[in-house]
Amino acid sequence: MNKIFTTIIISLFISNAFGQINMKDSTAQVIGYWNIGDKQSYNVSLQKIKLRETDTISNELMTYNVDVTVIDSTANSYSIEWFYHNYKTNSTNEIVKKVTSLSEDLKVIIETDEFGARKGKATSRFSQSNSSISKIKNLTNEAITKGKHSGTKGNYSITHTFDDIIGTTSNGKKTKSIQIYLDKVGNVLNSYPIPNPVKK
Repeated sequence: MNKIFTTIIISLFISNAFGQINMKDSTAQVIGYWNIGDKQSYNVSLQKIKLRETDTISNELMTYNVDVTVIDSTANSYSIEWFYHNYKTNSTNEIVKKVTSLSEDLKVIIETDEFGARKGKATSRFSQSNSSISKIKNLTNEAITKGKHSGTKGNYSITHTFDDIIGTTSNGKKTKSIQIYLDKVGNVLNSYPIPNPVKK
């Protein structure tokens, strides 16, 4: 029997933030006090080791950098850019290499309120198992590769339905579908769960 162990090592360099950790579910609430131009850098390493009994049969490593920059702010909101770059992997898997290539120089811009939460009262949410940045990015990359593309430059979107549930819609219903919006040059503006398509 193969056993798969995944080790995620994330080096975070964060300042000007207040965090409160909920020990019950290991989530953290962070309230940021940032200015336009503030930038934080993240170094991320993902390692997946496959074992057969006591023998290591696979050891895959991926590293990349993320730059988080405040590009706009008001009294009650922030616009924050996440820039993913400098991907490196020793994997020989063609799908992994393709996803890595698609992820290079990926920009994601999110809009938050003054507490760091996304704007709006009723919002769709990724499930807890899919709520990390890396998981959301993986879902986004898969949707870009396999999803339905529509619209025109400047108003371009992609929709895709996965095999498994990825989150809930704004009315709390479980869903397998995602929608992604891109800007004029192909940067991801937003990515979130949407209702499943109606079966005909």
